Amino acid sequence: SIHIGSSINLGYLELLLVIWVLSPIAAIGLSYLGNIYFRKIQLNRTWNMASALKVLLLAVSAFTAYTLGANTIGLLGGFAGFSAVSILAVIAGILVGSTFLSAGVLMRVGEDMYSMRYFNALISLAVSSFMVEGATLFSFPLSNTQTLTSSVFGAGLSYKYKALYVRPFIIVVITWIVSPLIGMFLGFLV
Repeated sequence: SIHIGSSINLGYLELLLVIWVLSPIAAIGLSYLGNIYFRKIQLNRTWNMASALKVLLLAVSAFTAYTLGANTIGLLGGFAGFSAVSILAVIAGILVGSTFLSAGVLMRVGEDMYSMRYFNALISLAVSSFMVEGATLFSFPLSNTQTLTSSVFGAGLSYKYKALYVRPFIIVVITWIVSPLIGMFLGFLV
């Protein structure tokens, strides 16, 4: 907008910045509380609970994929429009990115911070997905990465006696700050 001289809605931009700062804090808190609350629920049959968690994880993972698509496609559609070429380019990017570039992200979020269990993954995914879906319903772009990583961190904090590695989280937070700045700079140049 600055490069081409169009006006910027500063009120909306300020609101987005507030949401992007508060959403990770909210995700940490909700995941922390969710893990503490639901950890108290014990079922007599451990195998039944593990099977139920796997099914719930699949359902919540599908919802996560839906919210990711709805949030991202809506944002990109606002900029590029919805043509067959742009939709195919997005689908190709998703396939290439998820196939070849996701291993490092999965390792950082799922193992580097702390070793997750099914239960922690379920709560983290649910918190992240519902936050992103809520933002999408109010027409705010919200990063799945922000909410999911923050939810994982909140789940890790809920354990009193489990090691939580803060360094990977700090690296992710730095990328949250640096990436938009680089994007704005490159957008200004182009």
